[in-house]
Amino acid sequence: MGSLTMSLSRGARPPRGRRLGVVARALVGALVLTVAGLWGLSTGTAFAVVGYDSHISDTSGSPTLERGASGSLTVFATNLGSTSWVKGSASQVDLANCCPVAASADDSHYATATQDVVANGQTGTFTFNVTVPLDATLGTHTFPFELVLASTNEALHSEGQSLAVKVVDSTPPVISLTAPAAGSTSTSGAITLSGTAGTATDDSATVTLNLWPGTVAGGTPRLTRTTTRNASTGAFSVVVLLANGFWSVEARQSDASGNTASYVTGWTVARTSP
Repeated sequence: MGSLTMSLSRGARPPRGRRLGVVARALVGALVLTVAGLWGLSTGTAFAVVGYDSHISDTSGSPTLERGASGSLTVFATNLGSTSWVKGSASQVDLANCCPVAASADDSHYATATQDVVANGQTGTFTFNVTVPLDATLGTHTFPFELVLASTNEALHSEGQSLAVKVVDSTPPVISLTAPAAGSTSTSGAITLSGTAGTATDDSATVTLNLWPGTVAGGTPRLTRTTTRNASTGAFSVVVLLANGFWSVEARQSDASGNTASYVTGWTVARTSP
C-alpha cells in the first residue's frame, strides 16, 4: 500500500472497498503527515473478532523530524488468531485510527501488512512514511490507533496504541543586509542600514544590528541597535550616525528554537566637512 496524507486527529471513515488512504482534518497545529510513528505497548480491553487476535510485538522507534523532512517507521504485529490475514480479501487486517467501535464514523486506515498472508503465529510488517509540512507546530504530536479487520473496522485486540512524531527546528532564519552595499563608501554620517529577515512562524520579529569600527566584527560592539522586521516581507531598516572610517556591521535574528542567523558586511564612511 502506498503512503497517505493525514492529520494528527481522527479522520473521516473511508467507504468500504475504497483503497486505503484517507485525508483527515488537522486537530493539533495543522500537522499533516504521511503516516508513521511510535506505538508504545500497553494493556487494553480485548475487542477480539471471532477467529482474530493480535499483538503489537515491536516498533522501529519514534521519529524526530525537521519541518519539510521525511522519514519512515515500521511496526510489527503478531497474528494470535486462528484466521490468516490475507491482503486484498475479507480477512485483510489494517492499522487504523479508530475503534473499538465497529463501523465507526471517524476511522482512518493507515496501512496493511507488507506480506500477502500472515498466518497464526507469524508477524506482519507495517511500514509507514512521514512527511512534515513547513508550517507544522513544533513538539510531539500523538493520536491513537488499533489493529483492525479492514472489512468491518473492528479492533482485533485493543491495546491502546498511539503514534508519536516529534517535530523539531534546527534551521536558523535567513537574514541579509542589502544597504549600504558591501565595500561601498558613504559621504554621509547618517547611514540607513536595511535588509531582509526571516518571516517563518517561529522567527523572531526583532533584528539586532551590531557595529564595530574597523574590519573585525567581534568582541563588544561599539554600537547596537534593534528594530522590528515587517511580518509579511521581512524588510527592516534603522538609521545610525557613524564617524569616518571603515565599519563592520552584523545583523542577527533568532527563532523560537534558539537558532540564530548572522549576516556580516562592511563599508566606509567618508564624510566631507561642510
